[in-house]
Amino acid sequence: MKSKPIHLLILTLLIFLLCTAADAPHGVRVHLVNAEQNPLSGVVVELELYEYSQDEITIHYIGKCNTDEIGQCLIEIEKPYFDATGFLRGQIIVADYGKRALIWPGGILDVPVWLDEANTLEVAGESQPYAGQKAQEIDLRITHAPRLRLADVIIPLIVIGGLFIYFLFQNNPKKRGHNEEE
Repeated sequence: MKSKPIHLLILTLLIFLLCTAADAPHGVRVHLVNAEQNPLSGVVVELELYEYSQDEITIHYIGKCNTDEIGQCLIEIEKPYFDATGFLRGQIIVADYGKRALIWPGGILDVPVWLDEANTLEVAGESQPYAGQKAQEIDLRITHAPRLRLADVIIPLIVIGGLFIYFLFQNNPKKRGHNEEE
């Protein structure tokens, strides 16, 4: 039985689409040191990302990691939540030491974290007013609700569509160069 070139073409197209639809890796790599610049190992670091709408902020718990012997750990983001300007916004929570606000355009962010003399993390977040500004009172609702990203919907549709086309051509073979009336 001869293989049909259309099947090979469809299979190649499906593999290409699945590879190009995959997102670039996103995450936060933390390097934690104390006031003497010595790495801290075994410290739990957690990551939360914010999703903004007009009157609501949704906080997504992304994950956690434990720092290794050189004070580093990586939290990978499977489903990034970009804001309207194309940035990821959130915070890392460094055990009982404190929190640090983050904002970056995606990809892997390297975050050096230095504890002060009192072993605390004191970093003003992006939501803090600048010098001379008054704090704004905003009435926002904060929720913790997941949502699907576009790739979670498109990739299965591509696979289902490709399989449909494959079976459509499989069940309707065209006879090439054969004359059955002989």
